[in-house]
Amino acid sequence: MSVRAAFGLNDQLSYVRQIDNATIPFVISDIIGISVTPAEQANLEHREIVGAVIPQIDSAEKHSASYAGAWIDQAAGGVVHIAFTTLPSPLAVTTLQNMFPSNSIVQIDAASVPLTRLLSLENSLAASTAVLRKHGVLVESTALDELANTVDVDVSSPLSQAYAVLNSQFGSSGLTVRETTPSLSVQEGVAQPQAAGNRDIRTGPLYGGEYIDNGFAACTAGYANSQGNVVKSNLFMITAGHCAPPVNWRQGLNFDQGVDIGRGGDNGFYSGNSTTNCDCQTIGVLPSGKPTTSVLVNNNAPYRFTQLPVAYYSGEPTCISGASEYTNTGSIMCGTIMILEASAFVDPPGITVEQLIETTVTATGFGDSGAPWGNGGQLLGIHFGKLDGYSSFSRSTNISAATNTTPTF
Repeated sequence: MSVRAAFGLNDQLSYVRQIDNATIPFVISDIIGISVTPAEQANLEHREIVGAVIPQIDSAEKHSASYAGAWIDQAAGGVVHIAFTTLPSPLAVTTLQNMFPSNSIVQIDAASVPLTRLLSLENSLAASTAVLRKHGVLVESTALDELANTVDVDVSSPLSQAYAVLNSQFGSSGLTVRETTPSLSVQEGVAQPQAAGNRDIRTGPLYGGEYIDNGFAACTAGYANSQGNVVKSNLFMITAGHCAPPVNWRQGLNFDQGVDIGRGGDNGFYSGNSTTNCDCQTIGVLPSGKPTTSVLVNNNAPYRFTQLPVAYYSGEPTCISGASEYTNTGSIMCGTIMILEASAFVDPPGITVEQLIETTVTATGFGDSGAPWGNGGQLLGIHFGKLDGYSSFSRSTNISAATNTTPTF
């Protein structure tokens, strides 16, 4: 019901029960992970086509002095919003509207700060986190919020001091500083007791979404078919870098009983650098029979990834298959992309993870780190943890440069 509400579909209990009891025809949506009617699925597929235009708008307007971003409001039924600091001419509005399929609802909004300024501000803040902390401004995280037309900066140092320093260095335009206790939660750890589902799988192919264990902590397998950039025949699994520095990993929860799947390596999180744009690492080389392009979804059915995304957009549907959240809820979790550009400071080891994507999903827990995020057949990213209570991931498009391997399909 909550997922339906988030996507503007009928969420009345009586209606949901009709679908649940197969009183009316239904299909399992590969977009939002729940049962929907064929008409609802067609509507969601239309929204995917609409959403795919938004990155084209971003590209066309990226040098515009007045463009402030674009997104799709799923809860309103898929309404597209395009914001400008100076509203475009009627002809320009018509041109923008004509880029979308027919029957699309496109709304032009007024904003105060252009996207170029917000992007520059967010990137500068993320790159300066370590230096700012040395000077007493304890930046915990940053997030570019297109809908609010601001860059939120969460600090655990006194607000007045932090704002004075940040304002003097970066200017006040588009800057929102909030005093908070550290709200970051990276999600490696001991798994929770099994309840609704089982992802403690110790044999067979290594699917995204099942537990892996290093003898100290549990994480989730992300994507198990990443090809070495140098030795193409070597295949690796990708999981979260923060799960551990280089150690041996095994399939399943019990390290003594699980099958050896290799050693961690090419870890951007523990590289000794002050920043990384991918909290990810390789595990392998994977033994024969372990690599797979699939992820486990509801009822532990394998679902195949087929590609990396061309681009991301705000409001894009996304689902996570985390071993811990599936164990506890018996279902994968779906929501939408809320923030396209975020960063988080993690200490130890004293590193800023950049270019994080923040979602509306909140149900992830310890043991979910490394889990795959997807939109249909697209592998969108690798689970990082929570920022301000919202689940976040590293972009899959950054895996190749960070790990010297490339996801192949």
